[in-house]
Amino acid sequence: MEAFRSMLLNVGAKNVSFSTYRRQKQEDEQQGLGMESKSEENEQEDPTGGSDTVGLVVRRSLIQKRSLLYLVLGTLFLLIIAFILGYISSRRSCKACEEIGLPSEDTVVSNTCDYQRDVDIDPDPVLYWGDLTAMLKKYINQEDITKHIRMMSEEPHPSGSAKLHELTTAIHKEFNSYGLHHVWADSHYVSLPFPDSSSPNYLRVTNVNGTILQKVNLDNEAYFAYSPSGVVSGGLVYAHYGRDEDFERLGDLNVAVQGNIVILRAGRISLAEKVASAEQYGATGVLIYPDPSDYPQNPRDRGLHSNTCISGHVHRGTGDPFTPGFPSFNHTQFPPVNSSALPTIVALPISANAAITLMSKLRGQEAPIPWRGKLPHVTYNLGPDLENPGDQIQFSVCSRMVPTMISNVFGSIDGFSEPGEDDSAFGGTRHTASSPASVLPTHLPHPTLSPSPNPYPVPATGLCYIYPECVSVSVSV
Repeated sequence: MEAFRSMLLNVGAKNVSFSTYRRQKQEDEQQGLGMESKSEENEQEDPTGGSDTVGLVVRRSLIQKRSLLYLVLGTLFLLIIAFILGYISSRRSCKACEEIGLPSEDTVVSNTCDYQRDVDIDPDPVLYWGDLTAMLKKYINQEDITKHIRMMSEEPHPSGSAKLHELTTAIHKEFNSYGLHHVWADSHYVSLPFPDSSSPNYLRVTNVNGTILQKVNLDNEAYFAYSPSGVVSGGLVYAHYGRDEDFERLGDLNVAVQGNIVILRAGRISLAEKVASAEQYGATGVLIYPDPSDYPQNPRDRGLHSNTCISGHVHRGTGDPFTPGFPSFNHTQFPPVNSSALPTIVALPISANAAITLMSKLRGQEAPIPWRGKLPHVTYNLGPDLENPGDQIQFSVCSRMVPTMISNVFGSIDGFSEPGEDDSAFGGTRHTASSPASVLPTHLPHPTLSPSPNPYPVPATGLCYIYPECVSVSVSV
């Protein structure tokens, strides 16, 4: 047995170099203990004495090699298993596809990426117009619509006014009454333009010497926010809605806009676009009025009073124009750079009665038939000459910037599934009106002010209703 064991050890010990250390007795005790080192290579060892030590070294080397081999094989095996499982799982039906009725296994894929479905899509998620109409009739009450519109537009409520504070509080309470998950208001200060009461706006007719011939009545509370301050005079040109095609038509008719004041009808495009187009074609000032053909003014029916102006802003951009590219925070100081979308010519809102006074004095070519409105006793001439040679129109705009606290009212419904529990879909409208005839005084308040129960599920990403307050600034929130 010992001989067989020695043979195995000799086989495993081929080409292995090792050293053994033995403790030798020395006859001289003063020399202490010594170590004798022996080194042998490819030499058969005596089966007694150091053979056990040699076997231990060889076995440890073989065990390490086997362990490394097993580790490599095990890792490779796990990778193969993972690849097979991934391939099998990718062949199975997608749960999301099953939920919306799209097949995955039976889909035919051609080389031209032409996907064909052999299963019809479940029609349940589709909201048809008839279903929507029935839902609106069921959950939206006409009396509630009337109540909300009256509440939002009954009185002027410009930014910073006590009336607007009352309205903000009412909206906050209304949101709370609907059981929304979160309702809050965010208030901060921004710089907003307001008419300067110490130097009110004016509009008048003067002769060639500058003598005042007639003063035209204005609503001192009506103004166009972000119009520059200044005084302008010149002839008057009727330019329809102030669109590019309108000014091009005036050019075709040889009516000079350059250096004159233009009078425009409200509607079709925004106030800011009207002023920007007039500036582009060389006008020195803009007057905008509501024509009865666009805004009914029958005193016995719904509509504007003939002495009412339409207010709004003339900044052709988004956000605070004095902090372009940034939201308006409380008294935040930014570099003195204004928005490039601010106009450089003055603009003033006037009533239909004021427009009658001015348009009745216009001479020149008659306006094209589609341009003619319903101002009484007005022939709609194009100008720029007035009834007396040398007469001019003169008007002044004076405004001042006032730090004003504004409030945004929020109401949100939390999402109910991943992904997007922290995301929201936003909806809402402004609730500021600087006059009874602000261009956008309510923005259809009822659908967002009254989120009635809905038979369709709330979006998985949640829903947030916003009532931002802004007379003339859109604040990033």
